[in-house]
Amino acid sequence: MATKSQTQILPAVKGMQADCFKFVNIIMKRNQQHCFLLFLLFGTLCSTAQDTTLIRLRKLPDDTVKINSLVAYGRLNRTDPEKAVPIYNEVLSVAQKIKNEDGIARGMLGLAFVNLYTGKYEECIRQYEAAAHIFQKLWNIKEMCNAQLDLSAGFSAIGQKDSAFYYCMA
Repeated sequence: MATKSQTQILPAVKGMQADCFKFVNIIMKRNQQHCFLLFLLFGTLCSTAQDTTLIRLRKLPDDTVKINSLVAYGRLNRTDPEKAVPIYNEVLSVAQKIKNEDGIARGMLGLAFVNLYTGKYEECIRQYEAAAHIFQKLWNIKEMCNAQLDLSAGFSAIGQKDSAFYYCMA
């Protein structure tokens, strides 16, 4: 069972970012000369908060709470492949270690999205297919359908319109 601090790590970071946005907005209205310095400070604070969050997440015991927290954190960084890939690889590692098939599938979905985003379409298709197969095996129809829709995007990106249409309609 997750402790209160474990389940509130990501909302705390989001709250801190929202407070920083409010602070920057107030300062910008009062003194526009210091905007650049504030943006620099804000970027540093956010990256430090994210690094701290990842350190805390990695200290969690290897269980489904850690997997789900890492998946959620990975989603925040999934358009930054340098950050997202190690997070999703860790999801896969922990999920395989504790034999959590749902976690394996979610890690595959995350990696597949990053590969789709970066143009590695063959790899993304392989990962989406694997995730869809696992979700089907687990009778998680919603996630299976999501994986198949994303798989459709992968096939569409490489010009295989028939396969894209098939997975879009499956």
